[in-house]
Amino acid sequence: MRSTVLPQVRVSVPLLETLSLDLDVGSSLTWGNRSVGQVAEGLTAGAQLRWARHGRKPDGSSRYWLIGPQFASGRDRSPAAPRNYAIRSLQLGYGVDAAMGRFRIVSEVSVSLAGDGEGFARIVISRSLR
Repeated sequence: MRSTVLPQVRVSVPLLETLSLDLDVGSSLTWGNRSVGQVAEGLTAGAQLRWARHGRKPDGSSRYWLIGPQFASGRDRSPAAPRNYAIRSLQLGYGVDAAMGRFRIVSEVSVSLAGDGEGFARIVISRSLR
Protein backbone atom coordinates (compact mmCIF):
# COMPACT_ATOMS: atom_id res chain seq x y z
CA MET A 1 0.00 0.00 0.00
CA ARG A 2 1.30 3.44 -0.89
CA SER A 3 0.08 6.77 0.46
CA THR A 4 1.10 10.31 -0.46
CA VAL A 5 0.58 13.56 1.41
CA LEU A 6 0.87 16.72 -0.72
CA PRO A 7 0.88 19.90 1.39
CA GLN A 8 0.76 22.63 -1.25
CA VAL A 9 0.16 26.30 -1.81
CA ARG A 10 -2.19 27.17 -4.68
CA VAL A 11 -2.62 30.45 -6.52
CA SER A 12 -5.66 30.66 -8.80
CA VAL A 13 -5.97 33.19 -11.60
CA PRO A 14 -9.41 33.63 -13.23
CA LEU A 15 -9.08 33.86 -17.02
CA LEU A 16 -12.75 33.82 -18.07
CA GLU A 17 -16.07 33.32 -16.29
CA THR A 18 -15.69 29.52 -16.51
CA LEU A 19 -11.90 29.11 -16.94
CA SER A 20 -9.10 29.55 -14.38
CA LEU A 21 -5.39 28.79 -14.13
CA ASP A 22 -4.12 27.16 -10.92
CA LEU A 23 -0.43 27.10 -9.93
CA ASP A 24 0.59 24.68 -7.16
CA VAL A 25 3.89 24.19 -5.35
CA GLY A 26 4.63 22.17 -2.24
CA SER A 27 6.23 19.10 -0.79
CA SER A 28 5.38 15.43 -0.84
CA LEU A 29 5.80 12.61 1.61
CA THR A 30 5.12 9.13 0.25
CA TRP A 31 5.32 5.87 2.13
CA GLY A 32 4.76 2.25 1.27
CA ASN A 33 5.72 -0.24 3.94
CA ARG A 34 7.00 2.03 6.72
CA SER A 35 8.23 -0.94 8.77
CA VAL A 36 11.04 -1.47 6.24
CA GLY A 37 11.61 2.23 5.62
CA GLN A 38 9.98 2.75 2.21
CA VAL A 39 9.70 6.52 2.51
CA ALA A 40 10.20 9.19 -0.16
CA GLU A 41 10.08 12.95 0.22
CA GLY A 42 10.51 15.82 -2.18
CA LEU A 43 9.10 18.75 -4.13
CA THR A 44 5.88 18.91 -6.15
CA ALA A 45 4.78 21.55 -8.62
CA GLY A 46 2.03 21.83 -11.16
CA ALA A 47 -0.22 24.01 -13.22
CA GLN A 48 -3.71 23.23 -14.38
CA LEU A 49 -6.49 24.74 -16.38
CA ARG A 50 -9.76 24.45 -14.49
CA TRP A 51 -12.95 24.57 -16.58
CA ALA A 52 -16.28 24.93 -14.76
CA ARG A 53 -18.76 24.32 -17.57
CA HIS A 54 -21.64 25.96 -15.70
CA GLY A 55 -19.63 28.49 -13.67
CA ARG A 56 -20.27 29.00 -9.98
CA LYS A 57 -23.65 28.33 -8.41
CA PRO A 58 -25.29 31.09 -6.32
CA ASP A 59 -24.00 29.38 -3.12
CA GLY A 60 -20.40 29.71 -4.42
CA SER A 61 -19.84 26.02 -5.20
CA SER A 62 -18.71 24.61 -8.53
CA ARG A 63 -17.81 21.40 -10.32
CA TYR A 64 -15.02 21.42 -12.88
CA TRP A 65 -12.68 19.49 -15.15
CA LEU A 66 -8.94 20.04 -14.88
CA ILE A 67 -5.92 19.30 -17.04
CA GLY A 68 -2.29 20.23 -16.62
CA PRO A 69 1.30 19.12 -16.04
CA GLN A 70 2.46 17.79 -12.66
CA PHE A 71 6.06 17.38 -11.52
CA ALA A 72 7.46 15.63 -8.47
CA SER A 73 11.08 15.11 -7.49
CA GLY A 74 12.84 13.92 -4.40
CA ARG A 75 14.75 11.18 -2.67
CA ASP A 76 13.49 7.66 -2.07
CA ARG A 77 14.81 6.64 1.35
CA SER A 78 14.17 2.90 1.00
CA PRO A 79 17.12 1.10 2.66
CA ALA A 80 17.17 -1.54 -0.08
CA ALA A 81 17.68 0.91 -2.96
CA PRO A 82 17.92 4.62 -2.06
CA ARG A 83 17.62 6.78 -5.17
CA ASN A 84 16.59 10.16 -6.49
CA TYR A 85 13.44 10.31 -8.59
CA ALA A 86 11.57 12.68 -10.89
CA ILE A 87 8.03 12.18 -12.15
CA ARG A 88 6.59 14.28 -14.95
CA SER A 89 3.05 13.68 -16.10
CA LEU A 90 0.00 15.27 -17.62
CA GLN A 91 -2.98 14.99 -15.26
CA LEU A 92 -6.65 14.87 -16.25
CA GLY A 93 -9.22 15.07 -13.48
CA TYR A 94 -12.43 16.31 -11.94
CA GLY A 95 -13.01 18.50 -8.91
CA VAL A 96 -15.70 20.02 -6.73
CA ASP A 97 -15.49 22.93 -4.33
CA ALA A 98 -17.71 24.61 -1.78
CA ALA A 99 -17.52 28.02 -0.14
CA MET A 100 -17.64 28.21 3.65
CA GLY A 101 -17.45 31.89 4.59
CA ARG A 102 -14.05 33.20 3.46
CA PHE A 103 -12.74 29.63 3.10
CA ARG A 104 -13.15 27.20 0.21
CA ILE A 105 -12.94 23.40 0.47
CA VAL A 106 -11.75 21.68 -2.72
CA SER A 107 -11.67 17.97 -3.55
CA GLU A 108 -9.94 16.78 -6.73
CA VAL A 109 -9.15 13.40 -8.26
CA SER A 110 -6.91 13.07 -11.30
CA VAL A 111 -5.09 10.40 -13.27
CA SER A 112 -1.87 10.53 -15.26
CA LEU A 113 -2.23 10.47 -19.04
CA ALA A 114 1.36 9.14 -19.29
CA GLY A 115 0.15 5.57 -18.82
CA ASP A 116 2.16 5.03 -15.62
CA GLY A 117 -0.92 4.50 -13.46
CA GLU A 118 -0.05 7.40 -11.16
CA GLY A 119 -2.88 9.52 -9.87
CA PHE A 120 -3.53 12.21 -7.33
CA ALA A 121 -6.35 12.78 -4.88
CA ARG A 122 -6.28 16.17 -3.18
CA ILE A 123 -8.22 18.01 -0.56
CA VAL A 124 -7.39 21.71 -0.57
CA ILE A 125 -8.49 24.29 1.99
CA SER A 126 -8.03 27.80 0.67
CA ARG A 127 -8.82 31.27 1.94
CA SER A 128 -9.96 34.18 -0.16
CA LEU A 129 -7.59 37.15 -0.07
CA ARG A 130 -10.45 39.61 -0.68
